[in-house]
Amino acid sequence: PPIPDPPSPPPPPDPPAPVMCGTAALASSHGSYDCAVMMAKGVELHFSVRGRAFSTLLKCTCGECANWIALGFPKEPGRMIGSTAIVKLPSGNEIKMFKLNSKNPNGVTEATPAEYRAWGLRDQRVELFNGRYGLHFTIDLPSTIALNNLHLIFAGGTGAQFTYHGVERGGMTLDL
Repeated sequence: PPIPDPPSPPPPPDPPAPVMCGTAALASSHGSYDCAVMMAKGVELHFSVRGRAFSTLLKCTCGECANWIALGFPKEPGRMIGSTAIVKLPSGNEIKMFKLNSKNPNGVTEATPAEYRAWGLRDQRVELFNGRYGLHFTIDLPSTIALNNLHLIFAGGTGAQFTYHGVERGGMTLDL
């Protein structure tokens, strides 16, 4: 008897997730980015990776991120202390990079010019989504950050000052 043809492979996801999305991300619905993950309810991370360049949109649609929003790169999963963070400040659309050396406001300091150069912060801008902020930027991930173990944290706040975030915070690790 004839040997039947092997079964067809399953169809790819629609739309297919690009190769650099890793295991947790899906294809992004935002035209400027390849991949997307939900970091928490109402907090989306859209991103693209080209070599070590990490381009991202952190989008918060919940009320807890009404005035400022930040994406951090911790040395240890979920740990604020020791992280570097890109922050959309509450005063207008200003975006800066900070070193998070402690939970005390005095321990959160703006990065030095050398740190800005090392991370290559660029393409930063703010976008509004239904009255809530989205933070766009590109950085060059330092060689100390493994792409298959990329730790991320986020936080947001409602106050007129950049201060402790309260309940709107979280983190995840991407395996790209």
